[in-house]
Amino acid sequence: MRAFLCALLCGSSAWVSSRAQDDLEWSIHLEDGEFGGAMDDDVLDQKAECDDLVSCDVLEAYRTERAYVHPRLLQSTDEAEASEAETDTSDGGTEPLRVTPGGADPFLWLEDVNGPRALGWVERENNRTLSLLESDDRYQTFFDDIAAIAESRDRIVRGSYRGGVVSNFWQDGDHVRGIWRVSSLSSFLNNTPEWEVILDIDALAASEGENWVFKGARCLEPEYNLCVVSLSRGGTDASVRREFEVSSKRFIPEEEGGFVLSEAKSRFAWVDKDTVAVATDFGEDSLTVSGYPRILKLWRRGEKVEDAETIHTADRNAVLVAASKIDDALLVLETLSMTDMKTYALKVNEWTQPRRLPIPVYVTVSQETAFNGHVVLKMGREWTFDPDAPFDEEKEETQEAEADGQVQAAFLSLSEKGEERTSPSSSSTKQTASRTQTFPAGSLVSVNMSALLETGRISEVFPVFIPDERTSVSTTTASENFLFVNILRNVASESLRFVWDEDEKKWKDVPVPLPRFGSGGVTSANKHSDVVFASYSSMISPSKLYLLDPVALNITELQSLPAFFNATDLTVEQWEATSTDGVQVPYFIAHKKDMQFDGTNPVLQYGYGGFRIPLLPRYSAATGKVWLERGGVYVLANIRGGGEFGPTWHAAALTTRRQTSFDDFQAVSKDLIARNVTSPSRLAISGGSNGGLLVGVTFTQAPELYNAVLCDVPLLDMLRYHRLLAGASWMGEYGNPEVPEERTTLIAYSPYHNVLPDEEYPKVFFRTSTKDDRVHPGHARKMAALMAAQGHPMYYYENTEGGHSAAANLRQVARRGALGFTYLSKQLMDH
Repeated sequence: MRAFLCALLCGSSAWVSSRAQDDLEWSIHLEDGEFGGAMDDDVLDQKAECDDLVSCDVLEAYRTERAYVHPRLLQSTDEAEASEAETDTSDGGTEPLRVTPGGADPFLWLEDVNGPRALGWVERENNRTLSLLESDDRYQTFFDDIAAIAESRDRIVRGSYRGGVVSNFWQDGDHVRGIWRVSSLSSFLNNTPEWEVILDIDALAASEGENWVFKGARCLEPEYNLCVVSLSRGGTDASVRREFEVSSKRFIPEEEGGFVLSEAKSRFAWVDKDTVAVATDFGEDSLTVSGYPRILKLWRRGEKVEDAETIHTADRNAVLVAASKIDDALLVLETLSMTDMKTYALKVNEWTQPRRLPIPVYVTVSQETAFNGHVVLKMGREWTFDPDAPFDEEKEETQEAEADGQVQAAFLSLSEKGEERTSPSSSSTKQTASRTQTFPAGSLVSVNMSALLETGRISEVFPVFIPDERTSVSTTTASENFLFVNILRNVASESLRFVWDEDEKKWKDVPVPLPRFGSGGVTSANKHSDVVFASYSSMISPSKLYLLDPVALNITELQSLPAFFNATDLTVEQWEATSTDGVQVPYFIAHKKDMQFDGTNPVLQYGYGGFRIPLLPRYSAATGKVWLERGGVYVLANIRGGGEFGPTWHAAALTTRRQTSFDDFQAVSKDLIARNVTSPSRLAISGGSNGGLLVGVTFTQAPELYNAVLCDVPLLDMLRYHRLLAGASWMGEYGNPEVPEERTTLIAYSPYHNVLPDEEYPKVFFRTSTKDDRVHPGHARKMAALMAAQGHPMYYYENTEGGHSAAANLRQVARRGALGFTYLSKQLMDH
């Protein structure tokens, strides 16, 4: 669903994307397209694609009244902790500080992102942490190693073939902010690309005096000459959008009729060369409670954007509205949650208003796979299709509300005899004597788009891919004549090529011959050609880029990442842990072949477990170089809440069932200890964004299991998250703190409300970014301040740039990585 959601929210015709950390790390931060390659533009949550080399808008009216501040925080922190010696944090006999639900929040002032008092606190904590970690003898070595990898010119040059050229966005030591460049296809395929720079972001930033971070370009098909470039100040999600002409390499100014949008979390789609669909901040009452646009307009060249025709207004409680062009129709997409949306269509210049399509909210449309008159749909839940029954919008939404309160019986406890899991849906379509068809959650089907627009009804559905209990759909894309589906089978990537058989009226598939037991698939294709790129990597196998011949199904290796670390004595295995309810939770473990099972191995366990995002066994040069080579063990936990086994695996940890995800993660830790791989003094956990919440809950619930916690851009105050930046858009995932039953669940695990002054915790390292306008930096700030006030030693680092990825350029990536690995070494290896 994640890639479908990304594609739908991003608009259409993305050509170039910013990959500031391209080929850089295993660390996944929320919700991006796994196989977006160079095709993704701005996404609802930017950086979920793992990288290979190195490991929302409406701000709440912050309260300004004076809040209680523990005396510990009134000191100059760098003076108070010039060394790592613990400092007395009591305040003269009062009870140790704890934040209780419904009680006063003593650190609310830290939510004032750019407030002088808050930034003063950040500066002191940064100085303290940097002085302690950067003075370590290992820090500079780690920094140099990671920077060399990140800025290496030997990185794979990923590209997308659009408009007769291969397009690529590149960053290195000479191009810190990056360049957008193009090459002929022939020279790219010969591995001697003749690059022509289209846009130099470093030069642009210098000439305009701006801290620009490139966020992508969205171009008009099929020429790809007119584009709208997204530029972010410091890496925030909010971007300035400016029309750009590729042939002249210049921005088209407003006075010449260019499409220019001021800074906002806009959504944009081309209709034709003189018309775009745009959703942005139009002023009062134009944003949803999540801080995203709710008003969609048709903006014609020469008009002021505020005077453009409004074609749809989403509900205030929706997440956002966006548009996507499919053939001669404009899809209007009102996103209700991270998994559900209403789908409308508008024939521009024919219809006066968009019309609701008879597609359930949990069924999503992929505009990247619209061809031969078909459009592909993906099931977020089981869908029973009856062509003879009229589409009842009111009934459909009632059924959805009921479905939200149910958990399908897949992946339930195994018996003591070890019986296999069973799925509530068969691996093939269920069909009754009537024409009714039932498709299990995660299925792909296609419908005739032309007929749907003409009649307003779906008369026939054609199965494309029906998953079983061990498979799930990762992403889909299409070339001129072929449909490609990347799937996961037991958390390993496979790719299938589909063709439509007009005579038999069915889809036929053939496997794409890529390596197995890793991460990869078709990464770049578009409907105007059959030039298709694919990739593959594993935890210890460097990434490879291939050209795929979609007719003969031959692959030709174009590029291979160098082996940045010695993997000859390493191995990767897939193990399983038993969770509290008996479910077997898989995880990958990379380690030395001669690893001793004596409990002394330093282990870094990474997890995410949310938003239907799977964690895949990808290559990470930095982790391999500074962790695995030095005897460290790396673990990737495929816990529920993620997308490893499709929508049902995700649904098992939604809202009031969230504890399931935390139980799974702790089960992996306990399994590692039980197998005598490691022991609590040598075990670290790491996660970012939703994964930051995961590790925050885990160390507060089971502190005895760990000695290190890397908590990145986290959610931690789960009673206020919905009031901070984009937080309201995640209530479908976590629950609503205003609903009693859901609030009770949130109170039970909210890290900010469950950290205790008299408990012993591992020394946590919190990392966030001032520029993060998605997950509020106040989460990490308040938790760190509270723990310090309670007397718990911790580290804190807040980058002043970088947005939700917490790094705006490759040097920042290297610094962040070096700080993390120095911390891990101190905690796990220095005893």
